[in-house]
Amino acid sequence: MTMPMPESQPPRTFVPGPPVSPSGPLLGWLNEAADTTPQRLVRLPVVMRFDPKRLGIIAGAVGIDPDDEGDRDVIRLTLNDRAMGVPLADRVRAHCPTGEDTCAVWLDGYWGLPSGAFSQEGQPDPEGGVRAVFSPVSVGCAVTAGQRPEDVRALIEQ
Repeated sequence: MTMPMPESQPPRTFVPGPPVSPSGPLLGWLNEAADTTPQRLVRLPVVMRFDPKRLGIIAGAVGIDPDDEGDRDVIRLTLNDRAMGVPLADRVRAHCPTGEDTCAVWLDGYWGLPSGAFSQEGQPDPEGGVRAVFSPVSVGCAVTAGQRPEDVRALIEQ
């Protein structure tokens, strides 16, 4: 007996939002976009830093350049990967060069917490910038190197 196949999901269409830098307009747009019912998926370029053994992610921020960790105009992320089923670090590691402790990938997810538990204004972060919650549900490709942050845009599901 053949098992029935699950219905395939229709392809998602994303439209451009604001550039990822400067962070102020992006943060305002993300908060406005997340405050919808139903909540819409957002696609963001995220720089992640692994622990020394590459077993987990110790830091994340909206951005495209792994070398810009000290940037004060940044949205630092608390990454809530509970909805993924597999740890985010396991999914991201395949897109990052072996031996590197930082890399940038595109993540689709929900700004704030999924299921409408949304409430964030971007809290000041001790390292500079602001801190907010992002709940990824899927990992895309690596971010193309050599782009300027003001030329790379966040995307939102249409």
